[in-house]
Amino acid sequence: MKTVPESPDTSLSSEVSRKRRRPSLSVQVFIGMGLGVVAGLFFGEIIEPVQILGQVFIGLLQMTVLPYILVSLIAGIGKLSYAEMRLLTVQGGRFVLLFWAIALLFLVLFALALPSWESATFFSNSLVAVKEQVDLVQLYIPANPFSSLSNSLVPAIVIFSLAIGLAVIGVPNKGNFIDDLDVVSEAIMRIAGFVARLAPIGVFALIAAAAGTLDIEDLGRLQVYILTYIGAALLLSLWILPVLVGVLTPIPTRRLLAVSQDALVTAFATGSLLIVLPLLAERMKDLLQEVRMAGRETESAIDLVVPINFNLPNLGKLMALAFVPFAGWFIGSTVGFEQFPLFLISGLLSFFGEVVVALPFLLDLMYLPADMFELFLAVDVFTGRFGTLLAGVHTVVLALLTAAAVSGQIRLHRGRFVRYLVISIVLTIGLFAGLRLFYE
Repeated sequence: MKTVPESPDTSLSSEVSRKRRRPSLSVQVFIGMGLGVVAGLFFGEIIEPVQILGQVFIGLLQMTVLPYILVSLIAGIGKLSYAEMRLLTVQGGRFVLLFWAIALLFLVLFALALPSWESATFFSNSLVAVKEQVDLVQLYIPANPFSSLSNSLVPAIVIFSLAIGLAVIGVPNKGNFIDDLDVVSEAIMRIAGFVARLAPIGVFALIAAAAGTLDIEDLGRLQVYILTYIGAALLLSLWILPVLVGVLTPIPTRRLLAVSQDALVTAFATGSLLIVLPLLAERMKDLLQEVRMAGRETESAIDLVVPINFNLPNLGKLMALAFVPFAGWFIGSTVGFEQFPLFLISGLLSFFGEVVVALPFLLDLMYLPADMFELFLAVDVFTGRFGTLLAGVHTVVLALLTAAAVSGQIRLHRGRFVRYLVISIVLTIGLFAGLRLFYE
């Protein structure tokens, strides 16, 4: 019997059908997370060696991060004029201040949501070891840029890149240099995109190792902080920040979340925003193309805001400040509201550095035991991932709002904005008041 060869049209349609049946990368990552939890709980500590696969995945993602920051900042600034740079700074700066105000408001509401439990008592496993003093000059001043690169001192690298980029603005005949940097940036994006396809395997290994070594009993008395933190982080990540973009710009909220979901899920699963910065930038540029907002100004805004925002106190970082009032509640020594102005201002300024440095300082400032920092490290295994997700959404929203502002695409529709504001207030009050009532 003679076999009829498959026509090109039939072959093409079957290939398209196979692609449609294949789950998206974000779905694959979620599947990897679920399988990791099941494997970790079933096999226990036996599965811990698979963690090396997760470490390899993170290492591959990390190899693109510092080159991306260096190249994208220099090229992004260098292709602008000084007038455009000033406009970008002003437009982006006002949104940064807005997000900081939202973070501080949520911290106050977090403290109000803590139930009145007189039974809260101090618990500690051991004293926190004396920590090395951080050299702030070395952290922020790139006296030796090559040393900063080799030691992954991101703030110093950002400052060095900003200095080079600002100098390039005034250099004549810079076109070829900028074009070469754009080629390198495109190559880095391609590498990051390829490595991101390995996320399901890497995430499975990381989650399986974590679930296999988890002590469930440690979660008992910490549920108040964990659930309140997760609720606040999800409200900000899934409603307040992304919907603000849909209200103020032509970018639909659903498309924003859909286009960036693979990068955000990878950040959530790995607990690291740094390693997905190149991928986030690529996804945002794709979204700008989709809504016909792509251009030199908007793409430069993405290239500048994404790496710079990583070094600022973003919402994901600032929500960790909520542990300080919780620590006071936990040991029965509540942080009074007369102390909150000092706490909030000091917290905002100290979180320009690392959380692991800022939090012990704030605990000491509020006269709380340094031992509580160990408790934070244990809880951060769970809450830190939601903080990373929030930091990723913050980065996306800030970059898109800044890009829309510099291109004149911000439109304030009073009716839509009032409706958004009312719903946000109702959801926020419902969350914090509901949690307090639930615990009491």
